[in-house]
Amino acid sequence: MKKGSIFPVLVVGLLLVSCALPVHTIPTNPSNPIYTVAVLPMYNATNDVDGPKVVRELADKRIQKWHYSSKPLTEVDQILRDQMGISIGSQLDLTTPQKLGAALGVDGVLYGYLLNFDDVTTGVYNEKRVRAGFRLVDTKTGKTVWAGGRGVRNQSGTLGSMASTRDDGIGGLKSVQGISEISRLEEWESVGGASDASFMKAMGGKLLDKATGGYLKSESEAMLDRIFGNFPAGRGTGEAVQVAIPSAVAPKMPAAPTPTYTGNPFFSYMKLGQKDFTSDMVMTSVMKKDNREMVMTGKLAKGGENFRADLDMTETMKEAKGAPPGLFKMATISKGHDKKSVVLYPDLKKYMQNDVTEKELKEPKITKKKVGEEVVDGRKCDKYQVDVTSADGKTTQGFIWEPKDLKDFIVKSEFQDNDFKQTMELKNVKILTPAPSLFEIPKDYTLAASFIDLMGEKK
Repeated sequence: MKKGSIFPVLVVGLLLVSCALPVHTIPTNPSNPIYTVAVLPMYNATNDVDGPKVVRELADKRIQKWHYSSKPLTEVDQILRDQMGISIGSQLDLTTPQKLGAALGVDGVLYGYLLNFDDVTTGVYNEKRVRAGFRLVDTKTGKTVWAGGRGVRNQSGTLGSMASTRDDGIGGLKSVQGISEISRLEEWESVGGASDASFMKAMGGKLLDKATGGYLKSESEAMLDRIFGNFPAGRGTGEAVQVAIPSAVAPKMPAAPTPTYTGNPFFSYMKLGQKDFTSDMVMTSVMKKDNREMVMTGKLAKGGENFRADLDMTETMKEAKGAPPGLFKMATISKGHDKKSVVLYPDLKKYMQNDVTEKELKEPKITKKKVGEEVVDGRKCDKYQVDVTSADGKTTQGFIWEPKDLKDFIVKSEFQDNDFKQTMELKNVKILTPAPSLFEIPKDYTLAASFIDLMGEKK
């Protein structure tokens, strides 16, 4: 069975920002009159409704490292809404810093302006862009005491940095109140990239991040590292802290190793079994880096050497605003020793074919050792520790649960590596042979030669 072909959207190519920034100790500044600060709702010049929230929350955590006491964002929002009728950043120019300070009870307010929060994914060219500016204003004098801005790009794909997606200037935003005080808004820095990143890896990461709140987080953190490099320290509690600050001329950030989860070896193990069946499936995937979790449901079917896995992510991805339609439902079909596997997209009435290499056709070597007994979905099961060795020699360790009344059949599995942990459980298992038509391509489906073709309009 082709690794990664059953759930292609889960093969997540994370273009993580990685750079060894020098660590500096930030001492307190007892003479700074500003101690309590409210991070205001950001002015949003993008089409992404979630971007301002992501960057604002990160900025709020950032200023606390500089010895300021930050007013909780929920309290800030409630006071602005109830007392001043303000709910979005573009309404802040209807009042003054002095009035904001009086209402919020703070010494300073941090204005933010989000200019870019983009993720362009085409396969030949993928780009993540985040750009913002900030102003710290003294609420007693109404004067800006610090301002900074910057943009970062994370580019990948075969065209690399040769392609360009948008104008880098600020155009009509120059008329926005306060933005003219922010320098370096037209400066961009590259923060990584991987020339071999595929469309599916990039799209898989995009969908997962949208659903779990990590969308463009790495790029936002890298941007804030640069913007807040010269942020003035507050008077704080007198204790110094250590933070990572980029050098005046920051080096280009190399791409981190790309963690990819190649699929739970559970599926390959199932192909070794002799029983035909159908079942429902619940899959829980956890990204260890930031403990993000995604739960998905699906259906499995095995008939002879044919195997099919249906996945419906509609409910899981309902919060993924801006995600391309048609990718939330898919079915992968593997037919014995056929040299191709097929991925069906029911909502698009299209399908794609993936070539399978000789190495991928080789079944893995399985060794197992009983370690206990547990009940899974009402069935008494033997629990085994297993080693799954693939054709390339890589061995993955995990656990499987086999019902006592269904020898050599798995109803639950758990596997993990350094980046991911994945648990699968089968429910409503029926030992029967599915209809042969389940493993065929529907006659009204058309072949998509590429992912660009897949997302194109049906003719």
